[in-house]
Amino acid sequence: MTTAPHPRRWSALAVLCVSMFVVVIDNTVLNVALPTLMSDLGASTADVQWITAVYSLVFAGLLLTTGSLSDRYGRRLALLAGFVVFGLASFGAAHADSVAALVTLRGVMGLGAALIMPSTLSLLTVLFDDRERGKAIAVWGAANMLAVAGAPVLGGLLVERLGWSSVFLINVPVAALGLVGTLVLIPESREPRKGRPDPLGALLSTVGMVALVWAAISVHTHGWDSGRVLGGLVVGAVALGAFVVWERRCSSPMLDLTLFRDRRFGAACGVIALIQMALAGLMFTFTQYLQLVLGFSAVQSGGALIPLSVAGALGAGLGNVLKTRLGPARTVALGLLALAGGLALLMTSRVDSSFLSVLPALTALGVGLGVGQPTVFEVLLAALPREQAGIGTAVQDAAQEIGMSFGVAGLGSVLAAGYAANLPADVPAALRGSLAETLAAARAAGPGGETLAATARAAFTDAMGLGFGLAAGAAAVAAVLAWVLLGRRPAHAAADAAPAAAPRA
Repeated sequence: MTTAPHPRRWSALAVLCVSMFVVVIDNTVLNVALPTLMSDLGASTADVQWITAVYSLVFAGLLLTTGSLSDRYGRRLALLAGFVVFGLASFGAAHADSVAALVTLRGVMGLGAALIMPSTLSLLTVLFDDRERGKAIAVWGAANMLAVAGAPVLGGLLVERLGWSSVFLINVPVAALGLVGTLVLIPESREPRKGRPDPLGALLSTVGMVALVWAAISVHTHGWDSGRVLGGLVVGAVALGAFVVWERRCSSPMLDLTLFRDRRFGAACGVIALIQMALAGLMFTFTQYLQLVLGFSAVQSGGALIPLSVAGALGAGLGNVLKTRLGPARTVALGLLALAGGLALLMTSRVDSSFLSVLPALTALGVGLGVGQPTVFEVLLAALPREQAGIGTAVQDAAQEIGMSFGVAGLGSVLAAGYAANLPADVPAALRGSLAETLAAARAAGPGGETLAATARAAFTDAMGLGFGLAAGAAAVAAVLAWVLLGRRPAHAAADAAPAAAPRA
């Protein structure tokens, strides 16, 4: 039975965009603040890894649990709790006077984000019917793209003028705005389930996700063949395998695995993971290229990404038109081929390239993401029964997190290996770890280090081309997956989907 869309749904969409913005901006602006933060708190490189990693570990580990709880106890309630937790933890992080305090509060912020994100997308399912959902997701996706580009610029300005604590303080008014907007505009939506909660499922999913993300994060400092990384991969695989077995046998599972009977759901999660793998690898590498090779400042490198986001926002509108003519599967595939083309264009970047020379690549990347990503989200939501919207969107959030983590780990490994191999044999091993280390040594050597700096930049640029080629390959695989599977829906999937649940005012 189809229910009427909520009368304040478009105003509520603005709140959901704020919800997404507060999480996206925090993930991005912290990177700009790290050098100043390290100096003020006396943080080591290992400390910085924990400051950045603990957020991702808590966020990824709790996604499935918070998504399931939001379905059971209320998506609006989860969103409210997320804003409160995130805002308070951000305020505390801004006033942290030690590394230990900041690490702890970053973990609490990860909890807040885990409450916010599944609720954000699942509420789109409840607030908008099939006819309007595509437009709503296009707006949501455009806001996401603009947030990604604006965050580094905002972060750079805040750090330059107000110090590192300001990148956390900015979250407080945004979270407060989201809290008030949720109270006023968002209806409650939940589907109380029969049976007890699933604590064992929650434990297994948490252990599995934390182990996999920790393994990916550890690749940078320990390598793929280290005991820490291999152990994390094994623990993650075993825990998630046990989670699947338990969910099949449990009388009241946290995740109803019959969701995967609809091929669109599993395929959409796979496509989203591959998109994030390519995108995370792109951002990790391209920002280094802008700053260390072309000499951009942190603020300038953030500004350089604005064309990508503007193109993405325009692409989201284009994708909403194309899908009515081509269908969602072909629209997603077309967008991802544009993404792959943009990455392939970046392979031609050189040490002496100008920003104008990479602008066509950034435009293609933005349009491709704008066309493909919102449409694949729409396909995923269409495959979800409304009563499982929270856990279903949490699964795709988890897929995104895995894709991002392994995208950075994989492309980072290729970049590091290629960079070291491209350097002349007489460069000491201690200077082969990263371009930043080599350039620091070259500056310390004075005028005599100019040759080393030029050689290092050329070595990095050559290695970067290979990395972008692999990212383009991931986007192309995602395009094929979308073309083949996103348009297919088994006949029994519709019968398995429960009737839609109306939002509670």
